[in-house]
Amino acid sequence: MITDEELDRLRSLGTAGDRCWAFNALPQVKQEKWRIYRRIKFLSDHLEINPENAKIETYGYFYNRGDRDAAKLNWHPKEGKGDIYARPDKSMKLVDDKTVIDF
Repeated sequence: MITDEELDRLRSLGTAGDRCWAFNALPQVKQEKWRIYRRIKFLSDHLEINPENAKIETYGYFYNRGDRDAAKLNWHPKEGKGDIYARPDKSMKLVDDKTVIDF
């Protein structure tokens, strides 16, 4: 499980996006193979991140297999190049919140 020290470290990160990506990359979250909805709920409940923002960041983590730089390249909704969930291909089906992320 996630320790109080780890939670404090996550809370100290500058932005909600930073907290989401750092949380999703924690070894214990990966090892326990948390489902997307559980990750979003945890981010919202324990790190006080707006649930919609937690969903956007967690989906971006999923679609880009944990590569935040790739997610940034795929996320350009204002320019019409990508979409809010940073899918590499806009035609990709939206993932179900019950999906397990195991990476």
